[in-house]
Amino acid sequence: MNVKIAVAAVLAVVMIAAFSIAADNPAEPGKGPEKLTITVEKKGDVKLPHRLHQETLKDCKVCHDVFPKKLGGINEMKAAGKLEKKQVMNKQCIKCHNEKKNAGAKSGPTTCTACHS
Repeated sequence: MNVKIAVAAVLAVVMIAAFSIAADNPAEPGKGPEKLTITVEKKGDVKLPHRLHQETLKDCKVCHDVFPKKLGGINEMKAAGKLEKKQVMNKQCIKCHNEKKNAGAKSGPTTCTACHS
């Protein structure tokens, strides 16, 4: 029984580390970080131009209605089972990029490999 608990604990730590988010640049007062790196173990890191999204979207709730405005928020939600697999990328990022592209506006990448390095 103790082996199962130990294995579960190790898996939880590995999953949290696999989806860690780290700021590449310190935040300016009143703004989030310029860039974020979302670490994804199997698919590769995602370099998110956070400030560009803030300036383009003008409404933080577009993203932050789904997850909190804090580093590691996505990690915490995944660890707690509050996010579906690929929910952030497929239901947030790519969906928004496709909507902008279909409307004839400049958009971000629309494929997995364009973001994951």
